[in-house]
Amino acid sequence: MPRLDSSIVTLFIALTLAGAVGATVTLEPWEALRQKIAAAKTDTKPVEVASAETSPRSAPVRVEPTWAASAPGRVEPNGGAYRIVSQASGPIVAVAVETNDVVRKGEVMVRIDDADLTTRLDALLIEADVRQRERDKEPTAALVVDKRQTQDATKAIEDRRKAEDDVEKAARAIFRAKLEIDAAIEKKRRGEGSEDVVDAWREALAFATKELSEKQADLREAKERSTQPLPSRLDGALASIRSEISLAEAAIERTRVRAPADGTVLQLNAKVGELAGPASDQPLVVMGDLTSLQVRAEIEERDVPSIRVGQRVIVRSDAYPGQTFDGSVTTLARSLAPQRLPSRGPRRPTDVEVLEGVISMDGVTPLLPGMRVDVFFKPDATVQIAPTSRSN
Repeated sequence: MPRLDSSIVTLFIALTLAGAVGATVTLEPWEALRQKIAAAKTDTKPVEVASAETSPRSAPVRVEPTWAASAPGRVEPNGGAYRIVSQASGPIVAVAVETNDVVRKGEVMVRIDDADLTTRLDALLIEADVRQRERDKEPTAALVVDKRQTQDATKAIEDRRKAEDDVEKAARAIFRAKLEIDAAIEKKRRGEGSEDVVDAWREALAFATKELSEKQADLREAKERSTQPLPSRLDGALASIRSEISLAEAAIERTRVRAPADGTVLQLNAKVGELAGPASDQPLVVMGDLTSLQVRAEIEERDVPSIRVGQRVIVRSDAYPGQTFDGSVTTLARSLAPQRLPSRGPRRPTDVEVLEGVISMDGVTPLLPGMRVDVFFKPDATVQIAPTSRSN
């Protein structure tokens, strides 16, 4: 009998042992599974099968509610943002505010150079004073046509002239009060003035405005009582120069960029030395009322029947994931218009007509003006609910 090589014998023994171990490891799970199946047939309790849905480690599935509609929107201040440009052209000589400053209606935020206009106004005021003295020296009796009514007619002419002078005086007082208010506010911002001075000149402006209204009413009555030919040559010359004064004051006023309402300065693009004008590419100041916020949403045409004024909504923003903000529809446009919010993604339709709606936000939110948000309209029983499935 031939002898076997010892290495071959060793290899055979190793393979035999490995097969036995593998059979034991393999049969053990199958035997346990067979026992569980047999127990399940006799037990009344169902077998719990672990899955991704029932595993205690898996998070609960969040079921989203069914919305009547959804739309993109943009956050803006209450009443919308004011994008303010200069009505006059020229270099900027003063910027009185900074970003986040709170301003009151009528306060000057930016001032354009008005040196040439101020010089002209001073000259016109001097000329008006000269012409008024010349008119006052003219005997009113010489203007009376019917000499039988000289006394009454003379008094009517004098009353009319006095009423004209009073109206002019009140108008100049209004302009001066505005300039004094501007100067007082500028000093207060620099820490050199007080609010009391500003309030005093505001009261003076209110009084002058009321005075002007009353004097204008007196002038209308005086003209109705006067039957004499109007005006005389000197009356006409004085009226002409006074109209030029009004035009000069209006030109100076256009160099003041004022706040159209109470609010907060959101953006400031004005710098001293830059040129400003009505045709500027960007506004000098963007401001708005931040006491409350609103969302301007663009609703697709197919969702219009599902929306009404007063409907409740929730607003979501990518800046605040997991948070929702409540609001309600306050206004809806009466016609469709091209969308103004740029669409996201590579496919951007350009021929989509949308209905603009304004949503008023509840309470105070961390949202900022200009943020892109998504608006979800809650179902409402008073409107037609559009189908939730979309075939695009």
